[in-house]
Amino acid sequence: MEPLIVFSFSRRDCEAYSLACANPDMGDLCFANADEAQAIEEVYNNMLQVLSNEDRQLPALQHMVRMLKRGIGVHHSGLLPILKELIEILFQEGLIKVLFTTETFAMGLNMPARTVVFSSLKKFDGQTERYIGSGEYIQMSGRAGRRGKDDHGTVIVCVDETLDSDTCKGIVQGKPSPLLSSFRLSYYTLLNLMKRVEGGTHDLEYVIANSFQQFQQEQAMPKMEADLKEIEQQSAALQVEGQAAIDEYKQLRGQLADAERLIALAIQQPDRALNFLRPGRLIRVQEAQDDWGWGIVVSVMRKRSPTDHNDSNNAAAETNAAAFYIIDTLLPCQAGTWRDGHARPCPMGLRSSKDSSSKQNGGSNGGSQDADMIVMPVALPLVVQMSSLRVGLPDDLRPVEARQSLLLTLQKMAETYPDGLPLLDPVEDMNIRDDPQLTAAV
Repeated sequence: MEPLIVFSFSRRDCEAYSLACANPDMGDLCFANADEAQAIEEVYNNMLQVLSNEDRQLPALQHMVRMLKRGIGVHHSGLLPILKELIEILFQEGLIKVLFTTETFAMGLNMPARTVVFSSLKKFDGQTERYIGSGEYIQMSGRAGRRGKDDHGTVIVCVDETLDSDTCKGIVQGKPSPLLSSFRLSYYTLLNLMKRVEGGTHDLEYVIANSFQQFQQEQAMPKMEADLKEIEQQSAALQVEGQAAIDEYKQLRGQLADAERLIALAIQQPDRALNFLRPGRLIRVQEAQDDWGWGIVVSVMRKRSPTDHNDSNNAAAETNAAAFYIIDTLLPCQAGTWRDGHARPCPMGLRSSKDSSSKQNGGSNGGSQDADMIVMPVALPLVVQMSSLRVGLPDDLRPVEARQSLLLTLQKMAETYPDGLPLLDPVEDMNIRDDPQLTAAV
């Protein structure tokens, strides 16, 4: 089974295992014969000629030569560079039979062995103790078996605790981590490349074109082009299939807007609306682009028209009669804005059952700490919807507490009717049956 590499994930363990093998109480193992021990000592003395006599007498070096003459070696990052180089030379020459090392020995060094032993499958990665990955296992176990010398390599795993089958299968048969280039083209990289290729036979473009990253990109290009072609085909199919649905949606949106406009015009007629504008009725108010949302009717009054005593203009005034009806409405306003005479809407997030977008619903949800309930005059043409719901009004709305209690009522209604407030049906509830277009819109 020699030569043999024992991988341990701790430098302390590597030292302990090598000492145990050279300990007389453990059998004083020796894997090298007399000729090999003499060759090891000769290489050792020649290598250490670069050191002073005082340095060559260090206990660590004296202990190392005694262990090496037994065919046992230790290799880890804590050794002196000259010792690591010595051990690598001896292992390549086949003079070290058993080498205790950390996983760094498996990286970049072409030094295979007949047998690889894992002292454990767990390692500390700086944060937690975990099982090694399949890529790490493949990298280290791949040292087992020498090309041209061994028919097969042997891997021995020492398991000191229960290892479930799924974890073991993931380590032994799992896929290795993909090897990806970390090359990133930056200004600093370009300056370094320009410096290196100065006076050379290759230009900057040649260096980049022959990089590992460029190789990976060229390898992945056929698949990327195929994926792009497939996505373009799917996109074209979606555009053909979805255009009809988009056109239909736009048409339905236009029809819905027309129907809402017809309904709003119908309920704004005084002879149709006044019977329903009772105190406590919930109405939705919209003034141009300002959507005030839902408010509560307090009272309705009609202001005098300039044509009230002119019979010749009565027919013309009939068409604008709605503009002379003023509805005192309790509306939520942005806190503090009403004091300077420029009240701003603060809709409570209530919406009608026929609303279809958040913009039409009356805006974002408000809260009692963000809104003030203010009685404001509203012209009848600004009422776009009427709900079938009514709320009870306090006898006196002058106290702030009384108005804010109605604000809480609106908030509770938003929770009770998440899909929107029920509306008065112009045909069934308001008995408007003389308008065929309105009947069709409803």
